[in-house]
Amino acid sequence: MKKSIFGRLLAVGVLAASLPLLVTCEVPNPRALFIYDAQAITPRSQCIIQPGQRAQAVLAFGILDSMLTNNYFLFPRFRNMMMKSTTISGEGIESGNVETNYLNISGAKVWIDLGQLGDELQATGRMTEEQLFILSTDGVQHTVAAGAEPEQEGTVGVEVIKTELGNLIGEVMRTHAGEEYGADINVYVMLMAENQAGEIIYSNELAFPIKVCFGCLVRPSADDTITDPPCFPGQDYGVPAVICPAIAEYPTFCPVY
Repeated sequence: MKKSIFGRLLAVGVLAASLPLLVTCEVPNPRALFIYDAQAITPRSQCIIQPGQRAQAVLAFGILDSMLTNNYFLFPRFRNMMMKSTTISGEGIESGNVETNYLNISGAKVWIDLGQLGDELQATGRMTEEQLFILSTDGVQHTVAAGAEPEQEGTVGVEVIKTELGNLIGEVMRTHAGEEYGADINVYVMLMAENQAGEIIYSNELAFPIKVCFGCLVRPSADDTITDPPCFPGQDYGVPAVICPAIAEYPTFCPVY
């Protein structure tokens, strides 16, 4: 099922219209909060996100091996594009004014276009057309937590493919086990933040493609030595075959050497 851009924009508009009831005002301004790309979280960074951490590597696309895992974590790298309010006003620190342009990242909206997987999920009765429509147009709201000072970068983790959906994807992909079969899905992420004046600010929208496979990230090897295992087994980076039975969602399909 193809993503409806009009429907998705309408959903964002409805959300924005309801926010003034809760906060001072809302400012849908990607010039204030901008997502650059998706950061790669690797053992080099101890598999953690640190405040103010610079990205050592970024991902152009993701890989989800549904034989190994049933979720996918995306790490949008963003920047608070606003300048310090003291710089704008000309006031010094001694004035005692609070820095209003500090951003508290508290939400993420995710839309998912499942493409051919959506067609198979609907054809097999695992998802309805209405459910697919909600994923691609209304989207799913996530609670996240991060902060960024003016003119500073940050990264936040978003579980763009949750377990419930990941299980359904795995069921479809399992039927193609043994085939040279893969599917492409696209996720779209927008961050929401609040500054110290109570204004809600939206980022731009990051489009991120994910390739889905069944067993493609298992590295064929008889070596039982494990070095630098991926932070999130089953996504983006290969895993040694020796640990496949211990971590896989479908361990009976793990290769034996």
